[in-house]
Amino acid sequence: MIKKVNYNNRIYTRAQFIESILSTGGHTEVKQISSVQYNRVKYNRMNEREQAEFDKKLAIKKNEYRLYESESSFYELNKTEYNYAKSIEEKGAWQLW
Repeated sequence: MIKKVNYNNRIYTRAQFIESILSTGGHTEVKQISSVQYNRVKYNRMNEREQAEFDKKLAIKKNEYRLYESESSFYELNKTEYNYAKSIEEKGAWQLW
């Protein structure tokens, strides 16, 4: 969480960045996404067996941890950063500043 990020022309640690977003009304969310990205061109070039294997991989979901700055803008977090952000949300982001 000491990794540096550039946000609004300022340098923050990841922890400070998360605190900054949450204090301005941001929120966290977990989304289930496919573990592989679908590529229509590659899929169409596969034979039947390969397509069946690829379909199985598409069915496997993984968690993507997100920190929303607004309804249309989010940042991906790792699990540790998500847990940190969640703990801040539970306390109330307004207590940070």
